[in-house]
Amino acid sequence: MADYKTLLQQLEGDLSKLAAASLDEDSRELVEGMREDIQDVLSSEAVPGFFSQRLSFFAMEFEADHPQLTALANQVINALSNMGI
Repeated sequence: MADYKTLLQQLEGDLSKLAAASLDEDSRELVEGMREDIQDVLSSEAVPGFFSQRLSFFAMEFEADHPQLTALANQVINALSNMGI
């Protein structure tokens, strides 16, 4: 299984593509906020405690329209959980 940083890089790339698509304003803000959080985690050695919860919320919000994105977000959540985060 890929490590969480590799999965986060994939997720950030997918979010970048999604941000370029036509989204409503609330969805665009959520995507951009999640991208910023991911970039912060990727540039840090530590993962903030809130990150898994925020990623879970994000996955639930996009589950119906973007199932592949949700699956990738869930892989990150599982990787972090396996690390005790």
